[in-house]
Amino acid sequence: MEGGLRDLIESFLETAFVEVASLRTYADPLEEVICGEFTEICNAFEKSHLQESSSWRSVYQARRLASILIDEKGELDISLTKKSLRFLEENFYSLGPNRFHDTPRLLHVKRILRSFAEERAFVLALKRIYAPHENSPIQKLIRETLLLTDGTLITHSHARQAAFSALLTYLRQNVGSCFATAPAIMIQQEQPLQFLEDMGQLFGTGRLTRTIEGNEYAVPFSPHWGMGDLLKPLPLYLFGENPYDLLALSPGLQAAFVAAGLIKSKSAKLSARCLKKYLNLEEKDPFSMLTPHSLIREILLKSQDLTEEEVETFQKRPMEEVARELVIQRPVSRGDKRISCEKYLKKWEAAKGGFKALTDNAILKAWEFTLASLSEAKADFAKWNFFTSLGVQVEEPHGIGESLFRTLQTLVDRYREDVEAAQSRFDHMSAQLKYLEGRMRRASSESEAGWLRADYQMRRHEVNRVVVEGQEAEDKMRRLSQLYPFLIDFYGGKIRDYFQEVYDPQMHDVVAHPYDDSPAGFRLLYKHGRANPSLWTLIHSPSEYIQYLTAFFVSTEMDLAALPELEGLRREISELVATTIHTIKESEFLESSIHRLAKAYREPHVEDPLENLEKVNRKPWSYTSGGTMETLVSCYYGSGTKPKEEKKWIEKENELLAFWIEILRAVPLSTQKLYEQDPNRSMLAFSPTHAFICKPGWSLFRKSWESDLYPYTWIRDVWLSGQEAFLEKQLLSGRMIHYLTERVLGFFPSSYRTLARAILPDFAPPMYPAEFRRRVLEVLVNQKWLQRGGLMQLADEIDSLFYRLLPLFPEHDLRDHFRRVLEQLSEIQKETKEEMFRLFSPLEEEIGRYRMLSSLDLRRIIKGLYIQASNTTRSPVLSHDRILEVMRKEGLAFPEPFLVADTNWVNNAFGFTLNPGTRDLEFWRFDFSGSEGKPLSAWKRYLNGSDRKDWGLYTAPYEYRF
Repeated sequence: MEGGLRDLIESFLETAFVEVASLRTYADPLEEVICGEFTEICNAFEKSHLQESSSWRSVYQARRLASILIDEKGELDISLTKKSLRFLEENFYSLGPNRFHDTPRLLHVKRILRSFAEERAFVLALKRIYAPHENSPIQKLIRETLLLTDGTLITHSHARQAAFSALLTYLRQNVGSCFATAPAIMIQQEQPLQFLEDMGQLFGTGRLTRTIEGNEYAVPFSPHWGMGDLLKPLPLYLFGENPYDLLALSPGLQAAFVAAGLIKSKSAKLSARCLKKYLNLEEKDPFSMLTPHSLIREILLKSQDLTEEEVETFQKRPMEEVARELVIQRPVSRGDKRISCEKYLKKWEAAKGGFKALTDNAILKAWEFTLASLSEAKADFAKWNFFTSLGVQVEEPHGIGESLFRTLQTLVDRYREDVEAAQSRFDHMSAQLKYLEGRMRRASSESEAGWLRADYQMRRHEVNRVVVEGQEAEDKMRRLSQLYPFLIDFYGGKIRDYFQEVYDPQMHDVVAHPYDDSPAGFRLLYKHGRANPSLWTLIHSPSEYIQYLTAFFVSTEMDLAALPELEGLRREISELVATTIHTIKESEFLESSIHRLAKAYREPHVEDPLENLEKVNRKPWSYTSGGTMETLVSCYYGSGTKPKEEKKWIEKENELLAFWIEILRAVPLSTQKLYEQDPNRSMLAFSPTHAFICKPGWSLFRKSWESDLYPYTWIRDVWLSGQEAFLEKQLLSGRMIHYLTERVLGFFPSSYRTLARAILPDFAPPMYPAEFRRRVLEVLVNQKWLQRGGLMQLADEIDSLFYRLLPLFPEHDLRDHFRRVLEQLSEIQKETKEEMFRLFSPLEEEIGRYRMLSSLDLRRIIKGLYIQASNTTRSPVLSHDRILEVMRKEGLAFPEPFLVADTNWVNNAFGFTLNPGTRDLEFWRFDFSGSEGKPLSAWKRYLNGSDRKDWGLYTAPYEYRF
């Protein structure tokens, strides 16, 4: 019964939206890009769950605007820019289902378009961007950004279109990159000229460079743009009883399989039957997690008749075998696994790119990941990690230090023997000279004296030669005995020319909770001693590490031998290099390198690490790290010091809110004025596991730090009292309890709902929401089948449900509530209101009697009726936020949460609310309007004092501005 009512009201808004949107025609393609609703593809995104429709709209709109506004000569058409801005302002708010998520994105687009329309500096900055010259990785990124075919010649126009689309696209975070995403969002949205300058530098030189206190720090433009939504985890039960049907709707899967050639034509549709051919979802537990990555990979493997083990074996084949394959073309049979693996890997890369391109901008993400590399550049971790893994200390077994020292000692001993031999020969020959001197004095004739003088001179020359040889041997012995620290310094200086650690967005060795940031991946890069970043190579395997390490010592041998300090030691240098290369090619060297890194970083010791690389967190060629935002910020802005911060260990959630309020009150007035003048201005912030963007200028936040009241008093008396008063009125009747019970059952897989319904008793009314929640969890806490899905997740879902739906009310109150809200929406014209009331009556009849309705239902009804009455899906003034504001004022929606920050996540802000399920003040994630929210229970340990890590703010925003 209640489920049917929910379907009715949900479909009412969607149907009204689709019908009216389909009637609108667009004579101007620019108008369609700005105002089009694209209902079919967006509905497919919503139903298939794999990607966010709001992200697609942002990427699509930015790409199309760039192609329309920038002509083939690379010139931005200012008149079209102003026209698009006018279209946007006149049709800013869409009232369709979930379209309120677009508001922050459209605000960003409007700011950028206005900047280009009104400020010539932006047009000039765009003109300074040129097509990359002889840099195929960046050219490939431009093609992926603009969806150009392989082989398309990249022009200046393409480069500017790619940069412009990247600037317009709303940047959001992927897993593992929060330390870079937070400052990147701030730069892109609030310092767009700096963003364009970065684009010009990256396209022109292939790297981003900063000079700090006379030292240059440079990182290459990331050739990769991450995993996008490929690693987005989704429970199988989310796809209902017919998961193949919903997955087949996914535009991302469609694009992936078209790119991979599994679907031969873009017009052909992905079918449920096709998915069922390759997937066995019926055999999976409904609580099991799926990712687009695993779905695409499984389908492609089966289409090529391969297993993951076979592909892994193929990828791990020795480098020598790869080289032979490139040269020797041997005949192969149709069933040859090598050919199948090659085809699979090619299709796999194409499929990933096709999937990601729908909701991510390649250039924008590559720029973000380039910034991530700056977090390690200034710290010079490459040299530290490199030296640690090489084992430069003499006492470390199987390291190059031990090898070099032993070889040097052998050489020293050899020359010591030569010195001793020369001394012995000198003593012997000196005695012979003295004997000849005596005979010359006693010579009996001039003839005998001449013969003796000749013999004397010959032996004298031999003595001198022995002296020289002895001195040379002694000099070499002395220089070699002191050479070890010189060699270490030499190689230390050369490391920066040949190796660098960069952020690798494709490294995801550690699986994290969706709202816990996973460790970031950094990878060693070999530069080949060249300045052009397009020629540099990322190191992915042990064999590649040894190969390029060997190349490093071979390449630097000539430089080493040519040094004036080592004149005359060329042969010895060659012997030292040969010994070093022999050492690093021994298996003990690589294993000991891994153990040395683990010891240096106090990480677990892994037995047989070369056989268990997946268990090794830090390898000589790659490692996972938390990423360092403070280093990134100080390096990007050319500062020699870390940004000023205020931080604190938190024991209660209200303590965190009070701490932030106190910080903002304590900052200088000049800083406070920045947030008064621009409410969306950012202040970088961090939790124990996440970097994000604090927004001190947001409504309630600003009021709190502008007040003179003690922070805890302000929280309790000014803000929290309204939420408490609201919850006091939410006493649940029997019909309300039944309504909520049915909604709770909707959280379970369909195969478990009958079991859950039988377990849950008929709770006796009246009761408050918190009591209902407690009783439900008490009943379900011991159910083993539920433990797989997580009782904590169920508790969060119930709390979120209360937040979205309260207050509940019977159908006979609907007309009064509708009237009260509509009367205060002054944005709606009188004639439209009258038409909305006329359309309301048949809807009221269809809803029927003895029904329960929610705040969410009321909001959907208002939107749907406005769309029907005004015959438009968009408005320049009436917004989701405005409807919500009036409903809150009338007590018809949950009171306003205390929003404090942009999470970096797709559609979420951080904030505080009084949890309706516990009556406690808690830290939640919300949408940016605050109409939806959910607890962050996975973060409780960082908010209750059990984990002693700090929360903090970078309190001097001038430090992260040029």
